[in-house]
Amino acid sequence: MGTMDIETPKCADCGHTFGEEPELSVDQRNPCPSCGSTKRIHFISINETLQTHSSLVAKGRHPEKKRPFIEIFSGADFSYRFQKWMKKFRLIDRDKNEYEVRDPETGEIVHKTKQKLTEHKGHGSAKKKKTKALQTDMTN
Repeated sequence: MGTMDIETPKCADCGHTFGEEPELSVDQRNPCPSCGSTKRIHFISINETLQTHSSLVAKGRHPEKKRPFIEIFSGADFSYRFQKWMKKFRLIDRDKNEYEVRDPETGEIVHKTKQKLTEHKGHGSAKKKKTKALQTDMTN
């Protein structure tokens, strides 16, 4: 969470610092004791931290086929299970029917599947989709 600092207002003409509230309208302001102006400058500083996450995706295709035979993902990926950003390396090799996820820091395989990937059900994009009737019932 960021921070916001509001400085004491200053005269817009001569820079004299005032002890008045920044929310005062022009007709409620006292004239500047140095120059008589009612114009004010308000300085507000906002400090925030921004995080960036990057990843790389690569796909290899055989000339005669539309679907990639290999897919590689490396980098940051948000984990909904753990509710945080994680580093991940994933390899999907359809020619060898292998799917694995590695810890990129240690190289340890944290998930591996060796089966026909067409039979790989119930995980990720292979999860069953809600039917339209069920989705309609849930919105009422």
